[in-house]
Formats: sequence, structure tokens, C-alpha cells
Amino acid sequence: MRYRSPISELVITKQQDKFVDDTGCGCNEKSTECESILKQTQHNCQKHSDYVETTGGMVAADKSHYYDIQWEIRDGVQVAKRDKCLKSSITLHQCDGVVREFKKMKSYEEHKTLGCWVNPLGIQNNAYPQIQQFMQSWANRMRHSNLPAKLIRKSYESELKSQIRYRLPVYAFSKKQCDKPILLHSQFMNKNYPRTFLVYANDQYGGLNITHVYDIMGIEKIKFFFMHLRRQDTTAKLLLISMQTTQLECGSGELFFNLPYKTFAHLATKTWCKSLWEYCDAREMEFDMALNVVAPLQRENDQFIMDVLVKYGNFSTKELFGINKYRQHLKLLMLSDVTDLRGKRLLQAIKEGKCARRSNYKFCQQKNLKAWETLWISKVCPILNVVL
Repeated sequence: MRYRSPISELVITKQQDKFVDDTGCGCNEKSTECESILKQTQHNCQKHSDYVETTGGMVAADKSHYYDIQWEIRDGVQVAKRDKCLKSSITLHQCDGVVREFKKMKSYEEHKTLGCWVNPLGIQNNAYPQIQQFMQSWANRMRHSNLPAKLIRKSYESELKSQIRYRLPVYAFSKKQCDKPILLHSQFMNKNYPRTFLVYANDQYGGLNITHVYDIMGIEKIKFFFMHLRRQDTTAKLLLISMQTTQLECGSGELFFNLPYKTFAHLATKTWCKSLWEYCDAREMEFDMALNVVAPLQRENDQFIMDVLVKYGNFSTKELFGINKYRQHLKLLMLSDVTDLRGKRLLQAIKEGKCARRSNYKFCQQKNLKAWETLWISKVCPILNVVL
């Protein structure tokens, strides 16, 4: 897998993820020798199988599976193609002379690995029921035990919390999903019991000191995030590329972690960093990072187009989404991209919904919808004219 930064020359190549005897291979680019990405994937899997066999081992093809994810633009949004439109297969020619085929997973199916339910598209239908089952099982055992409240809290810290804590950073649950009264049942409390002070507060305020599941997930994500940023390892560079992509999608000059989530969230693709942003916004956190995430201004007194539109415009969520998609279609980021050399006049091509200038930034591919073009010409250009 090859990942490229949208605003710098950073490129990361990551072929495999390994843990003990589990291996995950990915492929999103083909070499000159292979005709397609699928054939490149077939070549990579066979090569890995051959390496395993040279050491006396053998890949368990019956336990292996693969996803074939291809993208298309539907209603102006990039989505995965429907599985029925994709026909593919991956086989292994193994040392015992048998040709074995990998199981093909549907794009929306999840698989369990290292105790977590995961999916390349971020689908997590089985994930929260798994966490909920852990909590329900523990609460039932505590409710039918004769343990005093002090030992129940110790069991919560040492057993349940440890059981779900390492899984939660993988997921992107909403606060509503995590706000279940299951843990209250272990203390024989009604679901309408006031939680803010009497459940989540510590001993000093007479609370039960039970950490909200949403906070456990958020805190573990923050620890994971800064741990890798300090190490400056491959994961840190992948996180940086993800942050730069989200920042370019939002189109703001402010680090997206510090932007109001409700205003800008619908402009960005669903990612792990976006779920961390949601948690930080809910807990009113701000980030101050000396990283190359925000694109530098091209001129003095330059401004980012989306900051201008959010400040001076009065757009609905749907309109702002369409405007931002069309901005990316034109490959625009700042006012200097739409004005003449003096910065005083809007270019005629921009007024007509076109852009002849070339951008060095790598914007995601967007489809030009007529409704978005009309919105750009009728509502965006007048605002940009006034600001100039």
C-alpha cells in the first residue's frame, strides 16, 4: 500500500502488518509488470506464501480472506462499488500441489482479528454489540454476587475496564452509543439515576468513580495518537497524511481538531482522526501541534476560502457540503487561487465556475454536479467579491 501526502512530498509504503502468526497484506498500486491491482495482489499473496513455505511453514488458505474495494463517484460522493459489480478471485499454488482459493468478503462484512471486529470501510455493526456483551456479562455477574460496592469497583477497574480498553481505540462509537445504563445495573441503580455527579464523579464528591465508556475510548485514542507522534514511526507518518487529507477537505486555515465539529464534520471523509476530532470537540479540547498539517499561506493577508464562506455566508449544511465539493473539484484553497496578481479582482473563470490554474496540492477526485456549479456562481462568487 502506498500513501501520499496531499500537501507535501511525504510518501509511505506499507506492504504488510504482522502480529505473531497473523499477517495482513494490502495493495492499492500496481507495478509495471502487472496489468491490474488485482493481479498485483495475487502476485504479492503468492510471493508471501512462497516465503512462508521456504521456512517450513504453510499459509492456512482456509482461514484467509480478502476484500476487493473499488471506488466510484455516486451523487457527487466517493463510495465503494457494489459487490455484485466486482468479480475477482485470489488463489495460492501451495507446496502440496493443491491450488486453494481465498474467501472473498463483501465490502460491508466485518471480520474478527486480535479480538476486534474490523472492516476496511470503517463499518462497525458487530463492534458495539461485542463491547456491550462484555459489559452486560460483567454487570450480571456483579449483580448476582455478594460483593460489597468497594470490591465491585475494583472488579470494574481490573477486569471489565482492561477487557474493553485495548479494543476501544480501534472503533469510532458516538457518545449516544456509549451512553448505556448497563454499568448502573451492577450497582442496582435505575437507568434514570443522575450520572454526571453521582456515577462518574470520584470519591471526593461521593460518586462511584465509573469512567464513561466514551471517555475510555477517547483517552485511549489520545494516548495512542501522541505515543506515535512522539516516536515519529511509520504510524505517525500515516497519521500525518490522514490529518493533512482531512485538513485539505475542510479547507480551513485552523487546525481541524480546533474547529467546531458540527460545522465542518460533514465536509470530511470518515477516518480514525475524524473520530478523535469528534471526541476532542465534545470535551472542549484544543491541540497545539508543530506539524505540517495546515497548508501555508501563499500571500500576505491571504485567507482560506472556506473560512471566509463560513464567516460571511449563511449556508445550510447541504449547501456548504456542495460548495466544498465544488471547491475541491476546482482545486481551490485560498483567496489567492481565485484572484488576479493584485488580489483585488475575482478571476472571470472563477465567476463562470471554472479554473485554469494548476494546483500543487493533491485534491480528492470530485464529480462536477450542475447544482453545485450553480450554487458556486450564484452564492459564493458574490461573497468573494465583497471580501476582496
